[in-house]
Amino acid sequence: MPSAIDRLRIEADQLKARLANLTVLIERYEQLEREAERLVGQEREQTPSAVAPANVADRAKPVDAPPKQRLPASAATPFADYEAALRDILLAAEKPMRRKPLYIALTERGITLPGADGIGAFTTRLYRAEWIVNLQGWGYWLADRPFEPAAYAPPGSSLEGPESQPEEKKPSELDLSKFE
Repeated sequence: MPSAIDRLRIEADQLKARLANLTVLIERYEQLEREAERLVGQEREQTPSAVAPANVADRAKPVDAPPKQRLPASAATPFADYEAALRDILLAAEKPMRRKPLYIALTERGITLPGADGIGAFTTRLYRAEWIVNLQGWGYWLADRPFEPAAYAPPGSSLEGPESQPEEKKPSELDLSKFE
């Protein structure tokens, strides 16, 4: 019979595997979401007088997106530099920023992320960053910085009452037993 420690290690391994599966699912849904946004954007751009591209492949490419190239991890910006740039951008912002403008601000500073899907890697990093919160309906904001219009106060700050937004749960705090 396995000891309590062995059972906990087995459970931890199972949770890690489940979390990896959930991460893959999230990335797939985000990819579908980006594709839907791209398609909706194309419909808005086309007017009855617009000339359709001669090549079907030309219609599939977003107008503002450069061709995707897989960037090796060694060519990506070091993580500490990425975090410093992200913190500087959010400190300079007067209000929370949505994901795409935040990503664009990073790339304008020369920040590069590994992989073929930079915004996908960026989304994953945003989700995992404990020092950033996603204020529902507003965008991403520094977790230690209050934002009164959204009634957000950092955990443990003086703003109290039902208006203060609870901290978003991280994967380690979620009950994954319902997914087994």
